[in-house]
Amino acid sequence: KKPLSKMPASSTMVRLSFKCEKLVNKDTFGKSDPFIIVDLQEGVGKYSRIGTTEVISNNLNPVFTKLIDMEYVYEKKQRLRITVIDVDDFKNPPTEYIPNMDAGDLLGTAEVTLLELMGARSWTVTKPLSAQIKNKNYGTVTIMGLKLDVGLSQFYFSPVFITLLHRILSAMTT
Repeated sequence: KKPLSKMPASSTMVRLSFKCEKLVNKDTFGKSDPFIIVDLQEGVGKYSRIGTTEVISNNLNPVFTKLIDMEYVYEKKQRLRITVIDVDDFKNPPTEYIPNMDAGDLLGTAEVTLLELMGARSWTVTKPLSAQIKNKNYGTVTIMGLKLDVGLSQFYFSPVFITLLHRILSAMTT
């Protein structure tokens, strides 16, 4: 990560948090165990890993507590691909989705640009997840962005705070 003092004036650091709602249950016993992979599009068909969340066990409406920090460059179109996976092997969560893999099942994907996210009301965007069957409801992923400044970059957000903040911001946008 770049120190905030070394970033160009036309960029800032943002902290991303995620929650999903009404995910499809892919587990035979219990509920899906969702996990998110976030990639930044670098070119046509090329992506680089920005980060991952933790795995949340048996939950179709997870609120992820692991946050992902990244640089937001104002003049650059930064498209994020969010992949939600049902993890089957907790000791080895997948590093990417591969069809018919043993490590997990695809719950859905969504894309958002940082411009769309940071320009949205309350810096929050909810996207429908898509997967193998078009026009099927796979649930949603909500992405919340927070601009960081020098003092805030080291701030810790507790899981309770993130859950409360998502509820407040959701109430404000409905």
